[in-house]
Amino acid sequence: MGEEWRRNWHPEIIPPATSKDNVLVVGAGPAGLEAALALSRRGHQVTLAEAGAELGGRIVAEAGLPGLQNWIRVRDYRAYMLSQMDNVEIYLESELDAAAVAEFGADQTVIATGSHWRRDGLGHNQRLPLEIDIGATILTPDDVFNGTEIPAEVLIYDDDHYFMAGALAERLLLAGHRVIYMTPAESISSWSVMTNEHEFIQQRLLSMGLESRFAQRLVRIGNGSLTTRNAYNADESGHDFNCLLLVTSREPNDSLFQQLPAASAKRIGDCLVPSSIADAVYSGHKFAREYGEDPLHLVPRRERAVLHTTEIQSGRTQ
Repeated sequence: MGEEWRRNWHPEIIPPATSKDNVLVVGAGPAGLEAALALSRRGHQVTLAEAGAELGGRIVAEAGLPGLQNWIRVRDYRAYMLSQMDNVEIYLESELDAAAVAEFGADQTVIATGSHWRRDGLGHNQRLPLEIDIGATILTPDDVFNGTEIPAEVLIYDDDHYFMAGALAERLLLAGHRVIYMTPAESISSWSVMTNEHEFIQQRLLSMGLESRFAQRLVRIGNGSLTTRNAYNADESGHDFNCLLLVTSREPNDSLFQQLPAASAKRIGDCLVPSSIADAVYSGHKFAREYGEDPLHLVPRRERAVLHTTEIQSGRTQ
């Protein structure tokens, strides 16, 4: 959405491919689903392989967070449309390695294997991995989604600033945990000011008993304690924790891609650049639109001011 004019895309019509290829899409998250759907609409034979037991990737976990149930529509719409396509085969619980990909022999392999949350503290403010003591109990959102048992008291450190830390805090509060929220920012899920949810999120979480610590940047993580530095006066302070949940940044799951010949595989979505669900969908769609096309025909349009003859003659140009 928003790219139709600039990319010369029709919002509902996708041009057929000049040649019909056999394309293997590995990973059925938002990027993989969209790529598979758009490629099949262009006439390619598409095989979609998903390591998990259901389609959706990260959407399945994130749609289970409080208030985000409607996000599952990103998966449901594409899964239904794919089920109507005669040129698409879908395989669940099919984790592929490099040998299996090579044996499949597709004309093109698309790697959409997503990403995972980092455990080293690297995030928006922390540009290098932190010093972390051996034995420190550190969890990430992936652990929560995978069913790891969470202690009664949790310290969430948010250097991602998007929806994840706030939504996880609400989930844990609803489950009866004591939750302490710490961030280098000055509010909870600070990026939510861009989506007009900022005031609502603050009110809801604080009314549920969330304890907050703002303007705190991580310095080091010990076994049961961490050190932070005030974002404004550089004063350091220590904080004890039973369980530390780091929500900082994500890293691509690109090990399969790295094992494949560069000419035979392309990365899309979070496997290329971890970002939002919308960006992952766009990445998959863009790949499908451009696959097999002449790069010279794909230069984006740009608005340019048109000078009238009278303006040129009057010397009003610069």
